[in-house]
Amino acid sequence: MRRLALTISILAALAAVPGTAAAASIWTPVSSPTTQDITAVTYQSDTHAWLGTANGQIFSADGAGAFQLRGSFPGATIEKIAFDSTATFGFAVSLNGKVYHSINGGTTWSGPVALPAVQDGCIGTTSPVLVPALYSTAYVSSTTAYVVGGDTHNEPVVLKSVNANAAIPTFTDVNNGATDCLLGFDGQYVTDVQPVAGAPNSLDFIIDYFGGVFRTDDGFASPMARTGEMVNSYEHSPRLAIDPNNPNRIWAADHGTCGDLCFQYSTAGGAADTKMDIAGSPAGTTESLNGIGFAGGTLVAAGDSGEIYTSIDGTHAYLQRADGALATNRWLAVGVADGTHALIGGAGGTLIKSTTANVIPDTTAPTGTISGPDTITAGVAATYTAALSDNIGGSGVDNASLTWTVPGQPAKTGYPVSYTFATPGTFLISLTFKDLAGNTATITKPVTVTANGSAANAPQHTTSVNDSSGAKLTLGVPKACVPAGSTFKVTLSFKKIKKKGATFIKVFKTDFYIGTKIVKHDTKAPFSQRLTVQVGSKSGSKVTVRARAFMKVRHPRHGKFPTKSIRSSVTVC
Repeated sequence: MRRLALTISILAALAAVPGTAAAASIWTPVSSPTTQDITAVTYQSDTHAWLGTANGQIFSADGAGAFQLRGSFPGATIEKIAFDSTATFGFAVSLNGKVYHSINGGTTWSGPVALPAVQDGCIGTTSPVLVPALYSTAYVSSTTAYVVGGDTHNEPVVLKSVNANAAIPTFTDVNNGATDCLLGFDGQYVTDVQPVAGAPNSLDFIIDYFGGVFRTDDGFASPMARTGEMVNSYEHSPRLAIDPNNPNRIWAADHGTCGDLCFQYSTAGGAADTKMDIAGSPAGTTESLNGIGFAGGTLVAAGDSGEIYTSIDGTHAYLQRADGALATNRWLAVGVADGTHALIGGAGGTLIKSTTANVIPDTTAPTGTISGPDTITAGVAATYTAALSDNIGGSGVDNASLTWTVPGQPAKTGYPVSYTFATPGTFLISLTFKDLAGNTATITKPVTVTANGSAANAPQHTTSVNDSSGAKLTLGVPKACVPAGSTFKVTLSFKKIKKKGATFIKVFKTDFYIGTKIVKHDTKAPFSQRLTVQVGSKSGSKVTVRARAFMKVRHPRHGKFPTKSIRSSVTVC
């Protein structure tokens, strides 16, 4: 072992990388103590934090909150570092099956620790082999710790030490029982272990094969049944997180091709799993994750393509990338100290920290209503305003973003606004606005514009026809043009006329047409309806309106009542 002296501060101020703009995200870049990939992060506090790298470097924070390079073991990819609750005794495990040990808070490291041989299988004739790979380690007390690993050719490796505070600790293979493995089968390997808080004999284990979860409550003394599967992949390295206040509440994260089934949770210790709901369903995400951690009610997971997810309820996660070039960085390890503090390491020695890890982004659009008169008179100005609000805890409404629109009129900003409509009809006022997080909303209000204060009194152009039965039919349509998309009033009226042999009694129903399409049906006099000009109709064009009257007469021919049609037209503004 070589001891190197290299100091990097991780105090709360966390010196940003020179030239980096102030972060808009919850993550702040930290000047890194290494250019090697950071593959292990354990973070209890700013003064109790440890890093491991892809080529055997181990860093720890001193009492002043500064990272120092404490050990270097070339060729060893450090996968996990664990310390006891006093932050005194610790193990670091590597992908080449080595264990390194510290008895002074990580100030110095010794090793590799001598390990027992494991078996090349679980059933039948087996042969001893060296530990092929280790993925994780955990302390359950100052004296008892576990390391786990394996590969696709041997037993799932679980080694236990009951003198983990000794200068030279020893380990025992506790998984290979008299007739079978207590956990898993041949060719499966254990990728993570998490202790159950307050229960020194209880731990959760997860294996490579579809994230199978196992729990022991007797310190690995008896066989364990698999409680469930937490990821949809195999032969990767799923990671596990557990809620210390509820050991049945667990999360798993993995990388690869399992998509949204790489990131799941269970409230039944793995017996039933559900994929995490990614708020807002952001596009282009893979959920290929390499690290996960939970503390103080906050869950953090990170992985490939710069994806970092945070959750404060354990079921809904929010994509919260770092800024700039780090937005697509490959993240490899996560440490969560408490509900607000998290540390993430990644490719090329990249390192970021958050002191607001429990702050979720605002993804909810604001809401509001438009206030103002529902009915106004053509040519008379009316004022409209709005009551707008954002969700509780949201970023707040951006009052500079307000844009009012009405078809055929210039856009307006701010509020209140004033509108004057030249012609009768129905118009839609729209207001589009944002909150300070950029979420957009649009609200609308329909307004009826009448002439002379009343639609019933709007000037009408009339067309009349006489029928041989003794009826005079009159169709009234607006004299003024009608804007596209708005409505207008049509009226069919009738009266008897003196005519020899007249048999007319009354009109008992009317169908109204626009063009050749029937759009309204009326069975009660007065026959008056509101019709709508098609949206997009060309200004200056004519809309044909037809009314077909069904007339009651004395002695109808062949028992059928006659009909009479009358046409007119409306000009589009």
